[in-house]
Amino acid sequence: MKKVLLTGATGFIGQHCPALLLTQGYEVHAIYSRIAGEAHPNVHWHKVDLLAPMQIARLIDSIRPTHLLHLAWYAIPGKYWTSSENFRWVQASLTLLQEFARRCGQRVVMAGTCAEYDDG
Repeated sequence: MKKVLLTGATGFIGQHCPALLLTQGYEVHAIYSRIAGEAHPNVHWHKVDLLAPMQIARLIDSIRPTHLLHLAWYAIPGKYWTSSENFRWVQASLTLLQEFARRCGQRVVMAGTCAEYDDG
């Protein structure tokens, strides 16, 4: 069975992904840090701090996802544009990708935000 690990599952884009992934036959494992998303009987919710490398490693070890959809980031309105937290999230994303690859994950999609566009 295809298993997808979804980060940012409660975010602007991520909240729409579980239902779609389920219709495509995935076993969906969604990460939350503070508040779980909408209750869905077929989504497995995991409370994980993505900034804690050992939590990432343990979760990937236990799930063994075949796919990774990484949509999580630091997005506090009014702060995220210049926050040093962005550096921590780059490292967290790299750790997540490395742990996923180390356990033979098959496919990764990592999406960015509007912050990547040139506003000039």
